[in-house]
Amino acid sequence: MLLSSYFGFLIYLSHIMEFTFRINSDRQFIVEHYQGEVTKDELLHVLSSVMGDPAYQPSFDGLLDLRLTIEYLKF
Repeated sequence: MLLSSYFGFLIYLSHIMEFTFRINSDRQFIVEHYQGEVTKDELLHVLSSVMGDPAYQPSFDGLLDLRLTIEYLKF
């Protein structure tokens, strides 16, 4: 079983965003959790980190958990 996990913070002058992601290759599933204020640019940064992980496969399904964010993304 290939399992990859990552935990990080993006710190900006105005706010802090906390994020984690876990890739489970056996289940072909990715789970991302976000906390704090999330901007579109920050989300794109994390998505590039996920796609750069050796366990990542574009065919995997995923879940994006934004329940603990201060405000949802506006595109």
